[in-house]
Amino acid sequence: TVSSSWVASHCDFVVFVQDNSSKEMYQGARIAIINVPDLQYYGYQPANPVPNSDVDLTVGLRNMGTGEGQGVAATLSTTDPYVTVTTPNVGFPDVPAAASAYSTTPFEIHVADSCPNPHVATMNLQVTATGAPTAVLSFPLNVTTTYGFADNMEHGQGSWTHSGILDGWHQSTYRSSSPTHSWYCGVESNHQYTNENDARLMTPYFTLGTDTVLSFEHYYALEANYDYGLVEMNNGSEFWRALTSYTGSSSGWQHVDVNLGQFRGQTVRLRCRFISDGNTTAEGWYIDDFEAGAVVGVKENPGTVGARMAAVRNPVRAPTQLSYQIPAGAIGEMLVYDVGGRLVRPLGHDLAGSGRVDWNLTDAAGNAVRNGTYFVRLVSTSGGVTGKLVVAR
Repeated sequence: TVSSSWVASHCDFVVFVQDNSSKEMYQGARIAIINVPDLQYYGYQPANPVPNSDVDLTVGLRNMGTGEGQGVAATLSTTDPYVTVTTPNVGFPDVPAAASAYSTTPFEIHVADSCPNPHVATMNLQVTATGAPTAVLSFPLNVTTTYGFADNMEHGQGSWTHSGILDGWHQSTYRSSSPTHSWYCGVESNHQYTNENDARLMTPYFTLGTDTVLSFEHYYALEANYDYGLVEMNNGSEFWRALTSYTGSSSGWQHVDVNLGQFRGQTVRLRCRFISDGNTTAEGWYIDDFEAGAVVGVKENPGTVGARMAAVRNPVRAPTQLSYQIPAGAIGEMLVYDVGGRLVRPLGHDLAGSGRVDWNLTDAAGNAVRNGTYFVRLVSTSGGVTGKLVVAR
């Protein structure tokens, strides 16, 4: 007998095959009594919200239900004091089960000139569809002129967070790629991880710009085919996408490059997730020199990038020179940024042809910069290029 208080559209049958002796489940299936859509936020098409701007925001929905989403419409709102929704209502095409679709027209928003930079606003989305309950969703929107995220692990925890089951993530000097620190998931006293971990090391939300390459150095020693390290990405939806996974041994430090092109122009975050089973341990997983996209606040010219730049020495321990080559007829400037995307100082302007620029390892106020990773940006009327420079006195 089914209680009269139950709502049929909320009920499913779950059918499975199970071993009567071991109780191990071999196969299962979920069958809805009434097929209804379940529409969830899926992301938005590339957008560039900055202070004092009007932005088109084309939002996507994913149907996680068993019925087709028909007559789909959504209303966007926010309580953020710096963001105003100027076109709050849009429609969507029909969304079949297990499929995604973007709004037929964009929402429009205005970002105030007084908005902090960067600033993460929470956007609220109310979604309706024929025969389905109203869905109330939310997603983050990063307002910034600084793209990407980078950390060389030499300045403390910074904006990283970590959590999970038997979370073992911490900063360590036991192993590093450069210069002395890395993030490590394991026990510092014996350099072994524990059983039954599900530990997550997570970046803050950031905007992925035109440079969509994730690069990092890592070292791992894990029980092969039972314990894993995964790098995953999330764009504010309920879905985490696995980008890479590792098991066994790296046999030393390895460099990794991952293309994140499908997330260009979105507010995203990344995590390094370590999972171990119930027996057999090893040393664990180390992460260093983590960079996702360009971290500087200069948007590249979409034309051909013909500029070239290189440090005479890298790493540097004393005042150095940076060489450049700019295509004929173009004019450029060279600037230095820290790993947070903040301008350290300009190094040269009205640059043309080829030559060298001096940097005495000071900021714009004349103070000596700290040891660590910096990004030198050469921007010209023909395009731009970014180089990494490590200061290690």
